[in-house]
Amino acid sequence: MHLLYAGTIDRVGWLGGRRFVIDIKTGGKYPWYRLQLAAYANLLDDPLQYSRAPVTLYDDGSFGFDEFPRGKTFRPISATFRSSLKATLLLGVPALLQAELVSNR
Repeated sequence: MHLLYAGTIDRVGWLGGRRFVIDIKTGGKYPWYRLQLAAYANLLDDPLQYSRAPVTLYDDGSFGFDEFPRGKTFRPISATFRSSLKATLLLGVPALLQAELVSNR
């Protein structure tokens, strides 16, 4: 199956007895990270088994860890991602950006 999107998952593994998809970020926190991590989880077998988290690295050497729990919060984001992907295939990249803006309101 060709999903027609690409990305590089930074880390997949176990943390505190749970499975995680982790993306390492620099420079800030943005709402679209949820959509990006949902897309990454969608590439894995059984994506609903993964919690998702961006790890944000700061200039002062500290970091932030923001978990997006699996389960009920993932399902709507996963559905939004899949709908956005379909719209992108039909309408092009601007449709994906518009869907991202609407889903974050």
